[in-house]
Amino acid sequence: VVADVMGVIVTGVGAGSPYHLLALTSLVLTLFLLSPGLTFSLSGQKMTSSTFQRRGPAMTESFLLYRGAFPALDTLTICLRVRVIQPRSVTPLLSYAVNQNPQELLMMMTFKPTRLILTFSGEVRASVSLEEVVLGVMYSVCLLVDLPKISWVLVKDGHIHIGDLTPPPHTPVIRGGGLLYVGQTQTRLGGGFNAIKSLRGSVVDLRLYNHTLSTEAMVNFTSCKPMVTNAKPFIEFTDIHRQFEVSEVDIEEVEVDESFCSGFRPFSLTFRGPVNYWGSVIHCGKIGGSIKVPANELDNKALVDRVLQYEEQSGSVWVGVVWEEGTHAWRHHTSNIPLQYTNFSSKWEVSDPKEKCVSVVAELHDPQGHNGAWLPTSCYTSSSIVCHLQNAPVIRVRGLCKYSLFDLYFYLTYDNGNVTITGQETSEIIKHPPSRTGDFGTWEMRRLDMVGTSATVKARYPGDFPFGLNTWTVKNDVCGQSSPTLILTTCKDMQFTCSDGSCVEMRDRCDLKPDCKDWSDESLCSVLSLPSGYSNMTFPPRTDTSQALIVTLELTILHIRDVDLPGFELTVDMVMKYRWRDSRLKYRNLKDSSKLNRIEEKIWTPNFLLQGAAGTSCEVMTSLSKINVVKSAPPLPDDLEYAYRELMYSGEDNPLVLMKKITVTSLCQFNLFTFPFDQQRCEIAIGLLDVPLSVVTLDAPNSSIKFVGERRLRQYFLTSESMVHHPWKDHSILKITLTLDNLATYFICSTYVPTFTLVTIGYFTLYFPLDDFSDRVMVCLTTLLVVATFFAQTNNNVPQTSYVKLVDVWYVFCILLLFLIIITIIFINWLLIKEQNDKLPEGATEMRTNVKTSADDTIKPPFQSWLSNTTPTTTCRRASRCFRRPRRAAQLNQLGR
Repeated sequence: VVADVMGVIVTGVGAGSPYHLLALTSLVLTLFLLSPGLTFSLSGQKMTSSTFQRRGPAMTESFLLYRGAFPALDTLTICLRVRVIQPRSVTPLLSYAVNQNPQELLMMMTFKPTRLILTFSGEVRASVSLEEVVLGVMYSVCLLVDLPKISWVLVKDGHIHIGDLTPPPHTPVIRGGGLLYVGQTQTRLGGGFNAIKSLRGSVVDLRLYNHTLSTEAMVNFTSCKPMVTNAKPFIEFTDIHRQFEVSEVDIEEVEVDESFCSGFRPFSLTFRGPVNYWGSVIHCGKIGGSIKVPANELDNKALVDRVLQYEEQSGSVWVGVVWEEGTHAWRHHTSNIPLQYTNFSSKWEVSDPKEKCVSVVAELHDPQGHNGAWLPTSCYTSSSIVCHLQNAPVIRVRGLCKYSLFDLYFYLTYDNGNVTITGQETSEIIKHPPSRTGDFGTWEMRRLDMVGTSATVKARYPGDFPFGLNTWTVKNDVCGQSSPTLILTTCKDMQFTCSDGSCVEMRDRCDLKPDCKDWSDESLCSVLSLPSGYSNMTFPPRTDTSQALIVTLELTILHIRDVDLPGFELTVDMVMKYRWRDSRLKYRNLKDSSKLNRIEEKIWTPNFLLQGAAGTSCEVMTSLSKINVVKSAPPLPDDLEYAYRELMYSGEDNPLVLMKKITVTSLCQFNLFTFPFDQQRCEIAIGLLDVPLSVVTLDAPNSSIKFVGERRLRQYFLTSESMVHHPWKDHSILKITLTLDNLATYFICSTYVPTFTLVTIGYFTLYFPLDDFSDRVMVCLTTLLVVATFFAQTNNNVPQTSYVKLVDVWYVFCILLLFLIIITIIFINWLLIKEQNDKLPEGATEMRTNVKTSADDTIKPPFQSWLSNTTPTTTCRRASRCFRRPRRAAQLNQLGR
């Protein structure tokens, strides 16, 4: 642009014009002032690329050897762009060796974990952790090594990392005169290569400077901007064949695009049909992508060009949009957002289409102008697919043993229009064309360095990839499986692979709701994984044999069903939860809710025994018993030996819980001496009597017992409950104590108040008139009989004991008191009669012995003459009433006093 503008100035103004210098000066000043805001890009430029081991097995013959003399340096800056096709145990970028040291300088990458490592004088001086490196993607790197300052600076894709060389090198200079290799690791000068420690990938725009470049210059390089520096590289990829000895390396010119430096990594894969729209959605989902949706006219043209690469004259390809009836609009099939770009032809009706999917027409010769037009299409017709992926997916092979000769990780890459599945180190998966009609080809997984070691599976339809669950035919592998069931999956770490290869979240695995179309996420849902040789009769192993296995007990008392005083029994409903760990076990796909982690298999469980008072046996009725696992630790690392992705949990970190809901009837030694004001303590012992205390210990943590029922019972009130460790001999015992207070209000109201009332009535008979002997005696006798009846009824409801109870004392007291009152009344009456007899006239006989009653109940002599002294004289119907005459009554009252 500057050159063109200057040419215009020179031509229009004239070289000899006085305005010439002014115009040039203005241009320079304008560029200088605007330069901070300008963004220069290398997009569209050509660069030289060297690709090592594009196909085939790992080899030591693929390298670049620098022909020139390597100078001695104390400062070195290395800038390059690298794309790794297959990661290996060591992926060398540059290897420089001298006679004194075969690893004078080594710049390499590792992928477990992903790091960039610099080795100087045979020792690692710098190691930088990198974020996930995606295979098949170009990365730009600059590394500055400053030996006098003992420091280094690494810039990757515009990100800066700074550190010190540790340990400091003994020689502060890189010795010259050695050999520089690209793509191999030297273990001796000019040799000692190892195929597994070689580069499989591409190196572009390699530059080596014997100067310290500025951080800004290195950031510009890794951002695909021109480097602002006066330094000239002493090695660069300008003329590779002149500067380097080329051995088994593909040298080509590549055009710089946005994928070099922008961090934009998406790419597309083309699969030839015929596949309907919904099959295309599943197919792209298997590789972690989605159906391509052009975002602009350029994208649409590129989509058509992809189809025409595989079709001779014409074809069609699906577009990832669908018609939504609710909004009457075409929307993106995954994000469900309205489209910003469409290319429907006016020839077809798109405002209310009958067909709900869209395909793009691709025609090599297009006289009618339909090429690239969008066509509403039935979702059940067949077209080709272009799958759009944000990153190169990682493919895992599940179901092989860990000693398998095949790689367990593969990478789906796109190289020069070809889809390849490359193993992590020594394997690859390729497709062989059909051999006959009706055959859709065969996929082969093979070792690149071992001829004859392979696994094959038939393709099920055109464009089929071996993703999902398939039965492979394996030859010459060490696992000993000739027809294993394997799953190839692109699902992420926390996703489950359905049998058809699609992905669902791991939290949806075995959640009692099918999420896979084939319901495979709800199959094989057993929680427990038993090791070989497991026995449920053997105690769980202990990591420290000096420590016993701890089994903790949590007890919840639901209800006290009955307190049977006559039978001396207590009936309780309770829930017992035993918790322990068994390191022999592993669990699959544990849920946060332990209710979903139920174990149906028979495993070792603590054999507990319940005993009542004095070691008596308890009657136990179990209404519910189940074993669950409590998820309390993260899952173990993924194990690819399982075909289906399973989140495995260790039995050592995740406890088992045995829950039993039982009804216990236990003997309780009631002490009824203070009944009904008594307090009872009932004890139930829980123990592991068949296990020594040194092997298994039953423990009860704080607050391990609780009562959730009604504490106020029919006759008692539960005041407290406790559970303490109470070892007995060599056994672990927990003792449960329930404290019950008698609800005496009932007995006060039904026993003490009535009997007290009766005794009071009996006592008040003493205040009856003294001459009313019959009424006084009858009232006392009646109260005595009622109290005795109460006593008998109470004894029927209270346990019979050989000792006296407090209620018995009360009844005896009441009976004796009433008896004494009756005796007192009789005695007083005897005194009255005796006094009367003593005052009779001489010659009269005793009243009690001489009273006789005639037929008309009239008084006869000898009383007649004695009673005649009273006034007035009255004939009495009953002798006792004759004493009620006023005068005689006064005398008797005086006698009574």
